[in-house]
This record gives sequence, C-alpha cells and structure tokens, in this order.
Amino acid sequence: MIFQLNKLEIKKLYDKIKVYYNIILFLLPALFVPSRVMATPIHQRIMFGASAGYGMYRMHDVNALIDERNGLFIMSIPVELNPGHITGGSNWHLDLAFGFLPYLLAGIEGGGLSAYAKGREGNILLDASYYDIDITARELGGFIKGAWPLGEFILLTGGFGFYNVALAGFGERLDNRGFLGLLLGTQQIPYSGSAFGQKLMIGVDAFVFPTFAIALESGYRWARIEEVKGEINGENMVLKMSNGDSFTVDFSGPFVKAGCRIYF
Repeated sequence: MIFQLNKLEIKKLYDKIKVYYNIILFLLPALFVPSRVMATPIHQRIMFGASAGYGMYRMHDVNALIDERNGLFIMSIPVELNPGHITGGSNWHLDLAFGFLPYLLAGIEGGGLSAYAKGREGNILLDASYYDIDITARELGGFIKGAWPLGEFILLTGGFGFYNVALAGFGERLDNRGFLGLLLGTQQIPYSGSAFGQKLMIGVDAFVFPTFAIALESGYRWARIEEVKGEINGENMVLKMSNGDSFTVDFSGPFVKAGCRIYF
C-alpha cells in the first residue's frame, strides 16, 4: 500500500519527529555518565521497564471511513474530521524481562496503542455537535531479545515479539447538541476485534546507575485486525465498507519509543 501524505500531514509528522528528537537530545548527556553495565551478568538479572512513544499506522479502511463521514451532513452542516486521515498515534508499554542465558533475555510486555480523529460541526451557540473516531487497542505478549554490552555503560538490544492486539471498545461517537451546547443525544458504535501481531525491535539501554538505564527503542509492528465488529442498535455485527468489503483496523508500521528500565 502506497501512502500519499498532503502538506499538512507531512508538517504534523515533522513536528512530532522534532519533539522526539529534542527529547533524545535532552537525554543524551546520560549516555556519558559511566556506570558499569556488566557488574552483574545479564543472565542473573531481572529487568522492569516503562516506555511511551509514537508509531505510524496503515489505517487504510479507517481513512476511507473518514472520507465517507466527511461527505455527510449533520443538521445541514458538513462533518470535518481533524486531523483528517489517521497516519499514526501514541503507544505506551510496561515490560518485565529475565536474563536466562548469557546475552539473551525473555520477557512479557503489555500496553496500549491509540489513534484519534475528531470533528466539530456547527455554531457553538446554536449547534455544537461532535463526531469522533477514537481507536484504542490493548497489546499483550512476549518477546526474546539479545543483549550485547558496548563498552562499560551501553547495552545494545534487539529481538522479536508475538502479541495479541485487541480493540478496547472505543470507536465512533456522535454527540448531538443543540442551543448553547445542550446534549440532545449520543450515538456510539463501539469497536471490538483482535489479531495476532508481531514486532521486530532494536534499542539501547544507557546506564545512568548500575541498576537504572535510559532506554531508546525503535522497530516495526505487524498488527492488522481483519474482522472488526460494531454494536449497532444493540446488535454486535461485523462492520463492512460501503463497497461490501470487510472493515479492518491496521496498526502495522514503524514505531519509536523512549523510557527507563530498572535492573535488579
């Protein structure tokens, strides 16, 4: 699938990359605080980490749905979703790993993925209706990584993981509001569905202390949910596109994240 980004989407992506670039520059001094990473062999250690970051998503069907919604009219006022097409979103994770062989560790990881678009229709005094697409997924699985010390205070890591990715119940929501924002009613279509996903990742742990490291990681995620169900009028049904094809949610794409890790 070839993606076409307009100038506004490219600028937004550039601004997000710039934020992470500045965060990395801020954390770089920690890389030069000497702390012996291998004071205890890796296979005798337990590691706990927390991280957050940003990832690109291949939301082809969701973006097609946004295009359809942008063609609708609510109370004679067109729906306009912002930021338009969804090209990415945030991610956050907790992980627990065990070193079981020299230079090799295994662990479990859990967290979340999110993608969001919000539209506002109407005059705030007469009609303040809102339309949202809020797609959040839980990610839970395990991984195996190699861990190789580079000098005395840098640990290079790389490996793969297998995950269950499940939609967390959010989806489409329309708040119908009238004069002065009075809520007249709410329409919701919660999404459900899951998929078996995989990740490749590579990163570095920069030790500030023998038991504490700043962690940077990037990689690629494969996570396409082929069957998505929505609750419509109390009935849970498989969602379809206007052409009859199955509606999919695809979190596949590259990602980057930063966090910290505690070594026991």
